[in-house]
Amino acid sequence: MNVFFNQPFLQALCMTIAKRD
Repeated sequence: MNVFFNQPFLQALCMTIAKRD
């Protein structure tokens, strides 16, 4: 599961969600 969060794609998605909030 940690590997998934380590991916740049997932990180970018997280950043987008955080910016949306």
